[in-house]
Formats: sequence, C-alpha cells, structure tokens
Amino acid sequence: MNIKEETAHLVEIRDIRDELSILQLVLNDQKEKLEEFNSLIARESKFDTGDQKSSSALPKRENKVLESHLHRIEKMITLSKNTYKAVSVSSKFSFRPEYVERWWWEKTGWV
Repeated sequence: MNIKEETAHLVEIRDIRDELSILQLVLNDQKEKLEEFNSLIARESKFDTGDQKSSSALPKRENKVLESHLHRIEKMITLSKNTYKAVSVSSKFSFRPEYVERWWWEKTGWV
C-alpha cells in the first residue's frame, strides 16, 4: 500500500464511524421515546382500571429489534475504531524513514 491509499482508508473509516454514530443517536432517541410511550400506556391503564396492581402487571414492552440494532452498531463502532488504529499504526511504521529506506535497499537488491 502507499500513503495515499492508507490515508483514503482512514478517511473512509472515519466517515463510516460518523455514520454509525448518527445511527446510534437515532436509535437511542427511538428507544427513549418507546420507553416514554410504554410508561404512558402503563399510567393510562392504571387510571382506566383504578387498580394499582393492574398497571404493574402489564408486561414491559421491549423492542428486541431496536436493542439488536443498537448492539450491532456498538460492535461495528468498536471494530471500526480497532481498524482505524491498525491502519494508523501500519501507516506510521510503513512510512517511517528507516522502514522506507530498508524497503528501498531490499527492492534494489542491496540487502
């Protein structure tokens, strides 16, 4: 790889991380609204029946799809951070003068 390609990869990884962060924000907002909606339903149910026990007997509504998406996005963000670090470290070692010089000597057959 050359420095231009590795820099392009770093930019692409950062863009993907930004997009994942935006998706995470949207899903967290949806999760918050869903929890508010569920508590509203429980509160309204308590007022309708007048029974304190009936509202607590309501099953807590969880959105497994939403939770799954959030979990996968967190994993992807972690993977993208690790990839970014790996490419960054690779770039630092690949293009340090002593490595470039050694590569040139090996390429020309002097080593």
